[in-house]
Amino acid sequence: MTIDLSDEEALVLFDRLAGYGTNDDGRILAIRNAAERNVLWSIACQLEKQLVAPFRDDYDELLALARQRVEEEGGLW
Repeated sequence: MTIDLSDEEALVLFDRLAGYGTNDDGRILAIRNAAERNVLWSIACQLEKQLVAPFRDDYDELLALARQRVEEEGGLW
């Protein structure tokens, strides 16, 4: 299976999944069982292999721009 995401979508998704479940993570993501957790971890690993932005010094700025572009394309809440 292949899922096509824009660079911006991939970055936003990676940020949402990265670090989930660590002690510093204050975000809420409802995971109902280990299978769902494992799948989300797998997706995060695949994104990490492809993305370079999370390792750049200007990551926060790149993420903010990616979120803005995704919101503009898909609409706000």
